[in-house]
Amino acid sequence: MSSRARARLIETQRRLVTEAKDEIFEALGPMTPALRTYYDEYQSNLPGISRPIETGVIVEAINAANIVLFGDYHTLRESQKAPLRILDRVRRAGRPIIFATEVVQLIHQASVDSYLAGDLSEEQFLEGVEYDRTWGFSWRNYKLQFEYAREHGIQVLAVNSDPAVTRDSLGQRDAFAAMRIVEAHERFPEALIAVHFGDLHVAPNHIPRRIAEFAKGRGNAVPRQVIVFQNSESVYWGLAERELEQKTQAVEVSEDVYCLINSTPLVKFQSYLNWELNLDELEESVGLDDPEISSNVMTDQVHEIVRTICRFLEIPEEGLDDFTVHTSRDLDFLDRLEAIGAIEADDLEEFRAQVEHDESFYLVDGKLIYLGNLSIDHAAEEATHYINTKLAGHVRTPPDTRFDFYYRTLKETIGFLGSKIIHHKRSCYHRPEFEQLIAETRGKRLDERMTQIRQVARDVLTHLDFEASWLDGTVSGYPRFRSLYGRELQIHIGTTHSLGYILGDRIHGALMDGQLSRLEVKTLFEECFEDGKSPREVYFNWIKFLR
Repeated sequence: MSSRARARLIETQRRLVTEAKDEIFEALGPMTPALRTYYDEYQSNLPGISRPIETGVIVEAINAANIVLFGDYHTLRESQKAPLRILDRVRRAGRPIIFATEVVQLIHQASVDSYLAGDLSEEQFLEGVEYDRTWGFSWRNYKLQFEYAREHGIQVLAVNSDPAVTRDSLGQRDAFAAMRIVEAHERFPEALIAVHFGDLHVAPNHIPRRIAEFAKGRGNAVPRQVIVFQNSESVYWGLAERELEQKTQAVEVSEDVYCLINSTPLVKFQSYLNWELNLDELEESVGLDDPEISSNVMTDQVHEIVRTICRFLEIPEEGLDDFTVHTSRDLDFLDRLEAIGAIEADDLEEFRAQVEHDESFYLVDGKLIYLGNLSIDHAAEEATHYINTKLAGHVRTPPDTRFDFYYRTLKETIGFLGSKIIHHKRSCYHRPEFEQLIAETRGKRLDERMTQIRQVARDVLTHLDFEASWLDGTVSGYPRFRSLYGRELQIHIGTTHSLGYILGDRIHGALMDGQLSRLEVKTLFEECFEDGKSPREVYFNWIKFLR
């Protein structure tokens, strides 16, 4: 029986997935009727209830087949690794493999052959296949596949087509790919033709149907095909309802149709949004040899981020390694924290709220970093919170709301500053962006979330206006924003985040321009407020210094 906390997290992740998909579809534009039909056909092949299996079952089915079609989600690195892990088991058994990829258009086959033969450099290959124009997804992800093929002498077949030729028709793209696959099967009947194509395209009624039609049309027997989807939403939610999502690597959907579970729907769709923003992500697994995805993999990567920040600021690293990392993959972590007493009741609701708003955080008592997003920015920010807490302690019970407001703001200043050390191009909203947000929402009826965001923007601008007046001497003394300090939790968090990010961005700029030394920044990391020192005074001292 699922606990209430787990059920709430499942509901939360469903909502966040819906929001992420809506954002993606808004960026891509509305579905055409043809695409809607195509998408619905794909969905109809993925029921929520499926039989969990070991990946060895899939390997056995593939060994008995002529063609295997792996679904791909182009921005999710695990989606590019997983087929190689399965194919490696096939290769080790002695079966020859031909790898058919959507990454390259068939007109560029010669460049593929030359690259694998070592006659083209990586740069020449990418230029030759017009990678950025014709594909554009992270080469780092797909490079794995080409390196694997080169290392093991596997032929790579380009099976994508020029949109100008197919007139952007999904059906025509499937037909071109199917024709190439059937021809390869005819030439190399003993080989396994391993196809890696977008998840929607490998649905039975799409490329597999076209393969069967082409084979029959050429007077051949219909080749046996195995379909391997990856990370279907409906399959994942079905497993989560049965508390099987952590234990299951794969499921059998129907005869010769399977689905690998190597990520969560939330991570999957966030990967697209992170790709759009050009944000690097943490790895969920190490290399190709070990398919195990665990918090240890994430923890090791965040340890390296901690070490990098410490070395930059000349902070001793000793003792800065006693934390673990958890992600949205772990639906039970709040239950476990409660069970071992690692989180106080007063903090629980705040952390739940942060999880429900796709936030990341560092939990002091549990020495735990929770990443709501796998971006390096999120990881670096929480790694910095960890360093700051180890150096300066943690005020568990702020004496009043004003203290809490500036204490949180300085924590976010430090967190954003640390993330800029790792990713110097990270940006944040400043005054112009908040003014634009207010202008764009003026007079509009908004949902609850956007209403909160608009209030955050108003509060940030109110505070920035006071800072400007304080600096030019128009007003004296510090502000007394009682209403601002006492806002509801999400607005309070949003405002302190925003003001902290702005200050952190300015401090990083001053550091890079030579106005600040690393020692001065290190002093901010070590600023302790457990003895009653005023965070408001520290905040305004930095504002004055950076004027």
